[in-house]
Amino acid sequence: MRHSQSMDRTIIIVVGLLLLVGTVMVYSASAMLAETRYNGDAFFFKRQLLWLAISVVTCYLASRFDYQKYVPLAWPLMIVSLGLLVYALFGREINGAKRWISLGIVGFQPSEIFKYVLIIFLAAMLSIKREKIKQIKSVLFPAGPLMAVGFGLILLEPNLGTVMVLSAIAFVLFFLAGMRARLLALFLSGMGSVAFFMVFVIGYKRARVDTFLASVSDPLLASYQIKQSILAIGSGGFLGRGLGHGSAKLFYLPAPHTDFIFATLAEEGGFLLALFVLVLIALLVWRGIRTAIYSSDLLGFYLALGITMLIFVQTATNLLVATAMIPATGLPLPFLSYGGSSMVFTSIGIGMLLNISKYSVTTPQLFKSRAE
Repeated sequence: MRHSQSMDRTIIIVVGLLLLVGTVMVYSASAMLAETRYNGDAFFFKRQLLWLAISVVTCYLASRFDYQKYVPLAWPLMIVSLGLLVYALFGREINGAKRWISLGIVGFQPSEIFKYVLIIFLAAMLSIKREKIKQIKSVLFPAGPLMAVGFGLILLEPNLGTVMVLSAIAFVLFFLAGMRARLLALFLSGMGSVAFFMVFVIGYKRARVDTFLASVSDPLLASYQIKQSILAIGSGGFLGRGLGHGSAKLFYLPAPHTDFIFATLAEEGGFLLALFVLVLIALLVWRGIRTAIYSSDLLGFYLALGITMLIFVQTATNLLVATAMIPATGLPLPFLSYGGSSMVFTSIGIGMLLNISKYSVTTPQLFKSRAE
């Protein structure tokens, strides 16, 4: 029998601080662009405030919804999310991709919905089929075809980065569930083949990969945006240039308020602000993993771990891009980058995490039961 208790207040405080820093930095990073393009320096800031308000409400509602009720909703949510992915492919092309569904003055990316729906579906499946996870049939059906369809639709947008992120999360969940090593190896080789085919055969973002590989031997050969990102981070020093006094956002650094907001943050806030943000993210990941370990059942374990993994992998990917460690992928920095889709659905994920923490047990009984 589960006993309700207080939600994890540390998660609430950490996410609140990240959203506060993100909102301030979005205004600072986007003011010049907004003034030039929309004749008002607060254009992006006002929209971000709107998304912030929506995110707070959706997070609260998700935190009040019992996570065990997601099990019967797993199939309907999966069907709806796949339908939205199909619908997006018939929409308007933006920057060479069809990833958005427009709702008048706002829009959203259905791939953001699919991320969390896939985690819900896998968590429900793995918790129900815990005794059959080593059987190939139980693993391949129905998860295999559904993942293949979902990943295929996202690749058609095209959006390889999201597919790679979700593949990493699925691999971790399958591994912890006890999937056979040969199936895990098959899964990894399959996703690696997809990435190779997309980049080196079809040519998706091939220029970015070639430029990155060239920059490994000679940093001066790095792409323009990566050079500007590194310059911005390095010029921030220990204390930064001061809020609003960064120069990279003055049309030197592309996407200073979205994909490369960490570079803007490091330039204006310096090492101290960057370290503060990294500590907050590390604390959030730790509390998410702790919520998974102390969850009252397998469903809560897989859900909490999947959500935490999604936030961590997206954050790590964005930071690695900003610091020239991997090729640019276009993934936003959770809670900090400008944009509604990522913020709203990540906030829903946090709400789910809070609800799981509400039913935590005092000892990690889950691992004991899994070992028996």
